[in-house]
Amino acid sequence: MPIPDFTSPLTFPPFSALPLATTTANHRDNPQTSSQPTPDSSPNPEAQQEQDWYLIAQISQNMTLTKPTLICSDASSQTFALVFDTPHDTLDLSAMGLKRGCTVVIPHARRTPPDDEGKKQGFVKIAKGREADVRVIPGALERVTLLAARLKGGQAGEGKGGVRTVGMGRMG
Repeated sequence: MPIPDFTSPLTFPPFSALPLATTTANHRDNPQTSSQPTPDSSPNPEAQQEQDWYLIAQISQNMTLTKPTLICSDASSQTFALVFDTPHDTLDLSAMGLKRGCTVVIPHARRTPPDDEGKKQGFVKIAKGREADVRVIPGALERVTLLAARLKGGQAGEGKGGVRTVGMGRMG
């Protein structure tokens, strides 16, 4: 599997470019163009994969009161709430690895508009039973994207005998 390009706005759109959660749950719009067929209707698995998108963000704080809620920042530094539609006493965010400083990956994320347009920017809601779809990468978003870029750049040089240790910057 190739290393993903975390800078691609089609595959990894910022929070502000996410489609709104006003469409049906089975319909997955591409965040950039909603006129494309849904992945479920595409007979070609490669075309289906191209239409997938993921919101990636760094967790800055846990604000759980009544519902598990994380405050996150995407690559464009826009903050938003990630709300799990599950009672807080049945979901252990720490056990899932969702801790401050880690990067969260949310497939097919949708923006839920705020109730009062003037006050908030909306949030991303994870439906009950979909918690396992949310993935975590242990590390800051900036470091994750930097590492992916370095690894992706190294793919072109694979098989040439030199292995670059990313963390140390040495050839070995």
